[in-house]
Amino acid sequence: MESTNDSDLGQLTIIAYALMAGLGLFAGVVYYLHTSGSQVGSGAIVSETTDLLIVGGIGLMCLTMSRIVSTKVLAAFPEEKRADSDAALNGYRSAVIVRLALLEGAGFVACVFALITGNLNLLLISGFMLVMMWTKRPSATEFAQWRG
Repeated sequence: MESTNDSDLGQLTIIAYALMAGLGLFAGVVYYLHTSGSQVGSGAIVSETTDLLIVGGIGLMCLTMSRIVSTKVLAAFPEEKRADSDAALNGYRSAVIVRLALLEGAGFVACVFALITGNLNLLLISGFMLVMMWTKRPSATEFAQWRG
């Protein structure tokens, strides 16, 4: 049964890396479009500083919510079901995917704002979300600690 957990955690890690790769690829495309002169951005939506604050606020909100929501999903999972490794893995998988999806969403918002406005400083927020996704990727240690 333990090898199944390792295999399933490996699959979950691949999903996490795919989410990170999508965000990194889109950020790279936005950067390329801007530096190659193909940028279609029309300038700041409100002002450069305000756009940065809006996207930063969305990023901070999603960062906070990723922590809160994934913790609540894990806490809501019944204690007696944690003994069953397959059921526990399903609960852990749900929490990890929700956690990473919130971080990825904030990164994509930053990329889209950068594409629309042409302000490449917004890609720093996307890069920060990518780093946070890397630090929050699934691990066997975290899964074992949660199961108890």
